[in-house]
Amino acid sequence: MPEHDKRVALVTGANRGIGYAISRRLGEQNITVVLGARDPHKGTEACSRLQGEGLDAHFELLDVIDEKSIKKAIENIRTHFGRLDILVNNAGIMIDGQEDVRNVNPETIQKTIQTNVMGPLMLCQCCIPLMQAGDYGRIVNMASTRTIFSVANTISMDIILITKIVDSGFQKGGSHGKTLSTCYGIGNAYFCSRPHGGHHMCCRRKEYEGLGAG
Repeated sequence: MPEHDKRVALVTGANRGIGYAISRRLGEQNITVVLGARDPHKGTEACSRLQGEGLDAHFELLDVIDEKSIKKAIENIRTHFGRLDILVNNAGIMIDGQEDVRNVNPETIQKTIQTNVMGPLMLCQCCIPLMQAGDYGRIVNMASTRTIFSVANTISMDIILITKIVDSGFQKGGSHGKTLSTCYGIGNAYFCSRPHGGHHMCCRRKEYEGLGAG
C-alpha cells in the first residue's frame, strides 16, 4: 500500500456548486482532494480547473446510488493513496419541488431517498474501515434548508439520523473519528424550528469549518 503524507478527502457531487467549492477549500488547506462525480466529462473538467489553480485534485467516477460504483471508487482511493481521512457526502437531488403530498409520485420519493439517504450511508460503510485503519476520520453529511419545501426531501431528512448512527458506530471502532451534519440554503430560522433535526445540523456547523485542521 503506497504512503501518502497528506490527508485525503473525498467529496461527492463535486463537479459544481457547493461540492466544487468545498473541494477547492480543502485543496487550499493542503489536502489531497478526490472529486467524486457520476459524469466523467464534467468531473474531469472540474478537476482540471482545480489542478490549474495548483491544487492536488483528482477525479473519481462515482454514482452514489450504485453500490458497485461506490466500492470501486473507495478501492481506487485505497490503491492510489493508501488512506482516506475525510468524506463529504454532498451529492443530493431535489426533484419534486413543485409537488405536494397529494400528488408526489412514490417513485420520486424512492429515488430521492436512494440518493440522499442510502447513498451517503453506503459511502460511510465503505469509507469508515479505511479511516479506522489510519486512526483518523471526518465525515460530513450535507443537507439543504430547501428540503422543507419538498415532500420527498423532507422524508429523506433521515440523513440526520444516519449521521448520529454512523457517529456512534465510528466511536465504537476506537478510532479518532467524527461524523457531522451541516446544512446550507435558505430559511435557517424556520428550518431550525422544525422537529426533524435542523437544529442539530446548524449547531454543529462550526465544527465542520475546522474539518481539515485536526
